[in-house]
Amino acid sequence: MNLSSLSGSPHVGTHADAPLHVRDGWPGSHALPLDAFVGRCRVVDVSAQDGTIGFPQLGIPDGVVVERLLVQTGRTIADGAFPRTWPVLSTSCVDALLRRGLKLLAVDCPSVDMSP
Repeated sequence: MNLSSLSGSPHVGTHADAPLHVRDGWPGSHALPLDAFVGRCRVVDVSAQDGTIGFPQLGIPDGVVVERLLVQTGRTIADGAFPRTWPVLSTSCVDALLRRGLKLLAVDCPSVDMSP
């Protein structure tokens, strides 16, 4: 017999914040379009950077559509310690990504906002 078990918090691993998480009356997780989560993505490693990241620092070639972006900051809670700081995308960077078709932004750090 081969038997295994896994247990943990709902916040372990991947989770998606719904707009409702930010503002009452906005859509909940059940209303998120599944196509945002399925398809090709671009992974950008900004782990060597600190502070605010501008669009040029992402290294995305001109004219490239980016529907899904995974940002690797290297600041995770995997070692059991909450990181003190992590890089974040500037407002103008997010605007540029939205103009290029961004549907999904994923990060490996605790938030897309500046650390507390």
